[in-house]
Amino acid sequence: MLAIIILLGLFIGSFLNVCIWRLPRAQSTVWPGSYCPVCGHDLQAGDLIPLLSFVLRRGSCRYCGQAIAWRYPLVEAGTALGMAALYAHSGWGWQFLQDALLFCGLLVASAIDMELRIIPNRLLTFMTLAFLMLCLLFSPERFWPAFWGALSAGLLLLAPALLYPGGMGGGDIKMAAVIGLYLGWPSSLLAIFLGILIGAAAGLGWMVRQHKDLKAAIPLGPFLSLGAMLTLLWGEQILAWYKQFY
Repeated sequence: MLAIIILLGLFIGSFLNVCIWRLPRAQSTVWPGSYCPVCGHDLQAGDLIPLLSFVLRRGSCRYCGQAIAWRYPLVEAGTALGMAALYAHSGWGWQFLQDALLFCGLLVASAIDMELRIIPNRLLTFMTLAFLMLCLLFSPERFWPAFWGALSAGLLLLAPALLYPGGMGGGDIKMAAVIGLYLGWPSSLLAIFLGILIGAAAGLGWMVRQHKDLKAAIPLGPFLSLGAMLTLLWGEQILAWYKQFY
């Protein structure tokens, strides 16, 4: 079953690459079929085998010869590894589906945020509706913890945005609320705290290394995503470690 999950993750990762390219450009993610973003040539079935086609083509498009961005194989491999970790964590079931939706959505949001400094509303809306559907079908008792998780996580980032206009993007606030929706109360607070903590440390290190000032912006989305996945996989262990000091 783990091998099936990894294989499925590779193909899902290939679709996530389509989403990463098309969502911020307001294009359909299902039509037309995949094409080279440089020359626009339609890709054939042999060009779409995750990882393998990248290796066989030596990282370049066979139609125009232009290099294929390393993001494509990294997203495919990362999706497969992430799905395997989620399966090892919760096994197969509705919880795995929910966790996989969160992981895939955060991966797409992080990649877009890193490239364009935006988090598409279409993606966040889909993640919200997908969660509500799963919650209604499989676990309606989790609605209120999810509601309070979304509210608390969103407010946690809304407060500094109101105090320091321009310091926090609206997409980050909405993304935090979606993370809170999936993780629920009180795990949402841990996820946002970890994301901000890791983001602040990475941002300071980057500013020192690049000799930038505090006005230099870095995307927060990838760090919020990292905080969410750390909480999802090891939140209980992190809290247990923290409580031993009190």
